[in-house]
Amino acid sequence: MISIDKEFIKNHAVNSYPHECIGIITTNGKQLFYYPLNNTQNEVHKKEPAKYPWKAEIAYTVDRIEFDKLIKEVSKQGEKLIAFYHSHPDHEAYFSEIDKEAQTVFGEPEFPDAIHIVISIRMGIPNNIRCYQWNKNTYDFDEIKTYLLIT
Repeated sequence: MISIDKEFIKNHAVNSYPHECIGIITTNGKQLFYYPLNNTQNEVHKKEPAKYPWKAEIAYTVDRIEFDKLIKEVSKQGEKLIAFYHSHPDHEAYFSEIDKEAQTVFGEPEFPDAIHIVISIRMGIPNNIRCYQWNKNTYDFDEIKTYLLIT
């Protein structure tokens, strides 16, 4: 069993409030590594509001070049992506349609085995946390009682 540090995720979410935070968690099989990512949603919304209608308070976008570079670097270090996390400021910790769109390419996720951790932040205070994983039978993300121990 792998133990996820909930405090790291909480701190990132609180520090990003009122905007959504986003990050990934990797492992080398012995320990976990946390990589906060830059939420560029407000920048892309400003440039292309029709394509990106939401602001960073209810959505996130990650620079694809930055993300691909990070994935390449962690792979070289022998790490594997095991989880994504993001926050829902002033909303519940559920996997929304916006989240599903962000995580699926041509109807399926790029990282189908990854756990998706969603943390609810209410008025800047952590509320609750839930985990989701891709279900290849239903082509959707199901809430799971994860094998990851979130402490």
